[in-house]
Amino acid sequence: IGDISGVKIILLFNTEVSLMIYTVTLNPALDRAYSLKTLKPGEVNKVNLKREDPGGNGINVSKVLSVIGHENTCCATLGGSTGRQIGKLIEDAGIDSVFIFQDGESRINLKITDSYGVTTDINARGPSYEENKVEELKDRLMSVIKPGDILVLGGSLPIGAPEDLYAQWIVEFKSMGAKVFLDASGSALETGLTARPYFVKPTCDELEIEYDFVEAIEAAKELVSSGISKVVISLRSMGSVYVDSEGNILKSEAIDLPPVCATGAGDAMMAAFVYAEETGMNPMEANEYASAVATSEVLTEGTAAPDINVINELLSRARVTRL
Repeated sequence: IGDISGVKIILLFNTEVSLMIYTVTLNPALDRAYSLKTLKPGEVNKVNLKREDPGGNGINVSKVLSVIGHENTCCATLGGSTGRQIGKLIEDAGIDSVFIFQDGESRINLKITDSYGVTTDINARGPSYEENKVEELKDRLMSVIKPGDILVLGGSLPIGAPEDLYAQWIVEFKSMGAKVFLDASGSALETGLTARPYFVKPTCDELEIEYDFVEAIEAAKELVSSGISKVVISLRSMGSVYVDSEGNILKSEAIDLPPVCATGAGDAMMAAFVYAEETGMNPMEANEYASAVATSEVLTEGTAAPDINVINELLSRARVTRL
């Protein structure tokens, strides 16, 4: 602030840095959603194709982020005609993208939902790991990532990929100041946890614990004690628990509504927590929002992104308790 000839001049500098969100999907899929009255194993089942969507954990997170109003960049390795179709669907949705094309054919997953809302997933394994293509994608990301940016790693790894691939990425991107969100299973989750990502969202099954709120809270506390800042453990249709390094412990009960298709609800929850982190929501607000977004996905066919109006309507029904 200074005075020149009696006129006060105030110089304002915008020091706010725009942070970015990047999602990574190394084994994407074209999700085909079918519906039928009742699935009868061992018999001929006539189904109706409801829709086709680009899928895979990171891609699903990108789709939801786009719907709830946050720009992000969807990064994926794609292959063949199926990969091109996946890429086109993402671009048609207006989502920024970085695609690396490989030799193998991207997979097609089937989502079969009966009249009771029970979904049977038939997921293909996908193409084999092509190290040079995955490294190319990582190099592209490392050239643009900034301290404070959010990187979402999720989903299955390509056939033949190192089991600790996510762990390697977590270590490297953490060293660059990125906040890494991890949503994986099996050995990819087990090794990823040792690298201490910023945020993880396993299920009770993935942690090999009972579907019990008390046991889930204890497991989340252990993960936070190991050096992970924020942990959400999904109890699927029961709800979820949240524990962070600042001592917050919250329990979210599921919103009780008849499901349309449960596939993708976990990815929608992840997107909500990414959005909450980026927009500065407090833990209570973040968990309420995540409950509404995950439930809205359960009310959506296939792995399509939910309706923002439904999300807003469900917010008042979120039941989150501080423990």
